Amino acid sequence: MHGDQDSYMSLVKATADFQSKSRCPPYKKGSRQEAYRLNYLKNRLGSLTLSSIQSKHIASYRDLRLKEGKSGATVVYELNYLYQLFDVALKDWGIPLVSNPAQLVRRPSVARGRNRRLSEGEVDSLLESLKATDEVRTIVCSATISLSGLTTTILTG
Repeated sequence: MHGDQDSYMSLVKATADFQSKSRCPPYKKGSRQEAYRLNYLKNRLGSLTLSSIQSKHIASYRDLRLKEGKSGATVVYELNYLYQLFDVALKDWGIPLVSNPAQLVRRPSVARGRNRRLSEGEVDSLLESLKATDEVRTIVCSATISLSGLTTTILTG
């Protein structure tokens, strides 16, 4: 299907081929967001051929996305997509590329996920609202105690 003649394949064509075979179908959760990201990617790098894309192009794309206020996680997702695309082009399609240019680009730092525990007041409020269902109240109390180290007096409260 692919070969030496396709080293001049545009990123748009490669993305369409890659998308049709291995990515998120339109009915899956997140497909709309992925389509948006891919369209943006195509608009920025789509005029280039796979063989002409260098790490500097991808680094510029990364910097642009971060400057636009996109989160590090979003940009990492997009860079990983490009990495996978070039990996498939090299290994599966036999397109003669020197290397995977996306592999050479540093990923932006990703914010750590939230690590928040309920305050005692929030626990009290939650338990008060769960008074009618003892089973759920017991589960919430057990989880709260194991996560936050609160004393067992909550269970009797």
